[in-house]
Amino acid sequence: MGPEEEGKVEAGPGPRPKTCSYEKTDGDRCHKPSIEGSAEGLCLFHEPVGGKDDDACTRAFLKAVDGGEHDFEGYQLADADLSGKVFHSDMIFRRAAFTGRTSFREANFTEYAFFQDATFKGGLDMGSVRFSNDVSFEGATLRGDAIFEGDHFDKS
Repeated sequence: MGPEEEGKVEAGPGPRPKTCSYEKTDGDRCHKPSIEGSAEGLCLFHEPVGGKDDDACTRAFLKAVDGGEHDFEGYQLADADLSGKVFHSDMIFRRAAFTGRTSFREANFTEYAFFQDATFKGGLDMGSVRFSNDVSFEGATLRGDAIFEGDHFDKS
């Protein structure tokens, strides 16, 4: 090794990002990268509201919904407007928490919809929603106004 190479460190791939520490009810872990500064090692979606860029989180969540993702277990969101969305797979919102106003008005769930133990702190608008299969709100907490008027349950 010559004097010009002494003390040089080769660039490597760098440290691997850590994955989110959130554990789902089935024992699986979230596979998204944890965000910098998260005391619990959580990703953007599982980090509590107020401890992250909440607007960026909502935008990323809506993009994920539009991209066909369906498992949002434990997500911590300020609010969300999912009005008119059509969901073509089982939708999992188990243990999700919405701190602001959340709307599913006129949404269409063609498969199962799981809202077990979800929390809606800022109100929930589920007006005129179509459920074509089973839906569960078992253990859900609804604070503020909760609208379910005009819903359609098509399961035969």
